[in-house]
Amino acid sequence: MNKIFGFLLMSCCLAGFASCDDDTENPYAQSSPITIVSSSLSFDARADRGVARFSAPGAVTARTTASWCTATVEGDSVVVTVEQNTTISGRSAQLLLSYGGSTEALSIIQRGVVVQLEHSGIAVETDVASEVKYSLVSNVDLVITETPDWATATLADDSITVSVTPNTTGAPRVGYVRVASGAFEDSLRIIQADFDNDIAGTYRLHYKMANGRDRSANVTVSEDGFSFMTLNIPMTYDPYTAKFTLRAGQYVGRSEGGNYVFMMFGTVADEDGQTYWTGYQDSFTISAPIEVADDGSLEATFFGSLGGYEVSRLMFREFSFGADAANSDKWSDSEKQSGLPDLNENRDTGTNMMDLYSPYLTREAPASAAQAQ
Repeated sequence: MNKIFGFLLMSCCLAGFASCDDDTENPYAQSSPITIVSSSLSFDARADRGVARFSAPGAVTARTTASWCTATVEGDSVVVTVEQNTTISGRSAQLLLSYGGSTEALSIIQRGVVVQLEHSGIAVETDVASEVKYSLVSNVDLVITETPDWATATLADDSITVSVTPNTTGAPRVGYVRVASGAFEDSLRIIQADFDNDIAGTYRLHYKMANGRDRSANVTVSEDGFSFMTLNIPMTYDPYTAKFTLRAGQYVGRSEGGNYVFMMFGTVADEDGQTYWTGYQDSFTISAPIEVADDGSLEATFFGSLGGYEVSRLMFREFSFGADAANSDKWSDSEKQSGLPDLNENRDTGTNMMDLYSPYLTREAPASAAQAQ
């Protein structure tokens, strides 16, 4: 019985090969009478026209599959007209050419609106009346619709020029230059601030202890960071976004016991009681955007994420050379160069000098801000 099945199987295979070798044309296959000669149907966001050329034995009809584009047959061409895209998302449709019972489809692609400023904002880093110019690239024609009352702006040659009046408030001035193209609108943030006059100075650092008690202390903010107790905490300021930024793994000073203190970031306990921290890496950052109140007072709350969890704790971790303190031959090259212990488990004492929960900075309104109101 097995032999018979094998013989039949072989016969079927041979018949199959014979059928494959017989290149008989499919009698149901038909070639389209419409031939696409060329097409240019990829558009920027602005309203525009494109053309698709074709050849056919007779009159061809054309239509599109979306309301934002239309098609008109002109001889051996179809003119496609697209409305301006008013969103940042691209979109697509089809151009359908028909003759008799045949239809040819072509894709219509329109990109979304692009407005790309040279930086993440417009920064005027002085309090005196001045003018700044930045590159501004866009794939639509923009007009300026609004500016702060202390600024003017003009658009020309893929750039924006902003002029500001003197800032006498003693605090950063923040506003928006609004641009539009048809129904599309966008905002460009403008910040005028002299760091020494409007940013640096005495702030109040607010935080919670591990037991939930609120604490605060005066700190001095400078271009290098801010001082807190015996620690000097590196911090940067971005004039284009008006943000303070802290980076994990930074050396901040010595503890009372002489250990080396580095700043890390951590989370509060989750529903399972588990906490997370940045470990010995310096790639994590948290930021604090400066919010300016009407009276010129400032507030900046630090926030960031760590593995999907919110960073809510500054950890001041202690490290030590330990038993190798007196034997520099056992130090790594980086330790010899910096004089600081490496950030690793071997040098980690396993203790924190302190933890600050939910930290944020405030600064009272300067007298000059009140006078400027």
